[in-house]
Amino acid sequence: MGTAKDGSLVQLRMTGNDSFYADDTWAKKITGKEVCSHCLNILEGRKNVDVYVRNRPRRTDLDFIGNFLYRVRILSNRLISIAGEESLRRTCSLGRVIDVGGFDHSRHRTVLPKRDTVIVRGEDPVTAGLCKKCGRLLMGVAGEAYVLRSQIPSEPFFLSDGEVFCTNAFYDKYLLRATLTRVEALEIPVRNEAEDGLPAELDKLKAFLRRKKQFK
Repeated sequence: MGTAKDGSLVQLRMTGNDSFYADDTWAKKITGKEVCSHCLNILEGRKNVDVYVRNRPRRTDLDFIGNFLYRVRILSNRLISIAGEESLRRTCSLGRVIDVGGFDHSRHRTVLPKRDTVIVRGEDPVTAGLCKKCGRLLMGVAGEAYVLRSQIPSEPFFLSDGEVFCTNAFYDKYLLRATLTRVEALEIPVRNEAEDGLPAELDKLKAFLRRKKQFK
């Protein structure tokens, strides 16, 4: 990816198919208490999370829990340092990545947004729904993906709804020439209005889907 254009955000994604994997005993213990038993997303309102994994240390700068605990991302300490830990903590909380044997994966931290302000949207309203058990917004994308300008926070690097974003200026200055491991950068358009016919504000969107009984 070259220099980012105006009118877009940069979305950072992990490349490859493997990932960290949750320890089965730990996952069973917190399911229904900290994680929804239906959609397997971290329950809304959680302040931070430590994860227990069954992997050896991994060489990635952006990672996730492949089989469990959706909406939580794992970042390397290197990427956290580039993003600025103090700035990142204004919108997210950081936790530990722990092996079942008890040692910390010292190169990585979990990152959990304090609020999911930015939701990647598409053009088809049918892709939107609420988890029938925990009520979390589950948003699919049909057609071109975009985000709404009114939802973007002031921080130059932030997470929301399980995705990692940064501004064009931040990417060009700090990440364009950085050698990140297994990370790709995509431009995602920023729109002023929702193109799916659904309410732009997230609380109104959830209320609308609840009235329409659009559950997943």
